[in-house]
Amino acid sequence: MQKYMIKKNIFSIFQWTNIKSELQKRSQLYMICMLMTFFVVFMLGFFTNLFANQSIGDHRVNASMHWNEEPMLEKDFSTIDNQEIQKTSLAIESEIDIEPEIQAKIEEKDTTKKSKIEEKVEKSEVSSKKEPIYELTDKDLEALYRIVEAEATQEDIIGRILIANVVFNRVRSDGFPDTVYDVIHQKMNGRAQFSPIDDERYFKVTISEKTKEAVQRALEGEDHSNGALFFVARSMASQKAVSWFDRNLTKVKEHGIHEFFSY
Repeated sequence: MQKYMIKKNIFSIFQWTNIKSELQKRSQLYMICMLMTFFVVFMLGFFTNLFANQSIGDHRVNASMHWNEEPMLEKDFSTIDNQEIQKTSLAIESEIDIEPEIQAKIEEKDTTKKSKIEEKVEKSEVSSKKEPIYELTDKDLEALYRIVEAEATQEDIIGRILIANVVFNRVRSDGFPDTVYDVIHQKMNGRAQFSPIDDERYFKVTISEKTKEAVQRALEGEDHSNGALFFVARSMASQKAVSWFDRNLTKVKEHGIHEFFSY
């Protein structure tokens, strides 16, 4: 029993010695780690302050340079503004000087254009005054005015020209008299070829300016008749007369209240 206790104590002392030495090693290691940590933290702080001071210094230098450059920029801008103002004023003055010349050229062009336009108008007026293609006596012309007015009282200018066209077509045709007056006053089987002769409207009408214009245009060659030699107002003629037109003639045109026929 005593031997065993001695061995146990010996073992405990040995074990304690090992533990103590182990603790010392670890404490030394901890101290080294702490010192290294402090060193690293110190170095980080040092470099951080160093970089911070350097950036502040650069900022101050840039700021001072900026403040030093601003007056130069202001001078440059003022110089540029003055130059632009001078150029603008010179351009305005030159435009003012040129303006009378431009105005004179414009007026010259306007005058030239006006003279050309007036010349064209004169030419058109001369060309519009065509020579009549038919030569009528005063008797023929009076008869033509009256028959156009009587037959086309309700018609427009084209309707009136058409009546004159039919008269001229008959003058040129072999089956009718050779003058305007004779065509208008022709009678067959005791009846006039134009109803206003029989009912005497021909003798009572007042000749209008529209009729005179229509006759003049027909005399100058305006023709819308398609060669028609006859015409009838279906709504105003008898059924017998209308039937004769439909059976014996060919309708070539219709305008207003009149239908126009030929052989």
